[in-house]
Amino acid sequence: MPLLSEAEQKIVIFMSLLTGSKYFYHDMSYTWYYKGRQIRMGEIPPLPPSMQQPLPEQGKDIFVEFAATKQDDNIVLTTNLPEQCEVFASVNNSGFSQKLLVSEGKMVIIGASNVKKVIIDSGVFSSDCMVQKIIGDKCRNLVGKYVKYNPIFGNQLMCTFEF
Repeated sequence: MPLLSEAEQKIVIFMSLLTGSKYFYHDMSYTWYYKGRQIRMGEIPPLPPSMQQPLPEQGKDIFVEFAATKQDDNIVLTTNLPEQCEVFASVNNSGFSQKLLVSEGKMVIIGASNVKKVIIDSGVFSSDCMVQKIIGDKCRNLVGKYVKYNPIFGNQLMCTFEF
């Protein structure tokens, strides 16, 4: 963290309070609690310019779409993500994520007869340089209802499918 500016350090510390601590949490209206007791916090720090959400590159935006179907013992997630993209998904709130690879516009979860829920809460990754250029730095070219911005990691996919 010493390499980050003061404003970047503050937002990273704030984000870690949101996700990394079992003692601090907040409700939907940002009322803060410490060990179950309501406390008073200061203002949420604004994002420094270096951590603002970048717009997609001109003409390169990809409106991410998903459709999920159960076929026999498998779950098929159809998507328009580029070929060879990788995402992580968990099933039935297990906490364990498995890597799914886009191939021919589909991602397949094999042996999913007992799966009731698939949760994708992940970035989009690829080892292919051409695919990395398509999705952009920190997935900046991905847009749509399944894409959420994280000031540290960039655009992330967030969606849930129930069967």
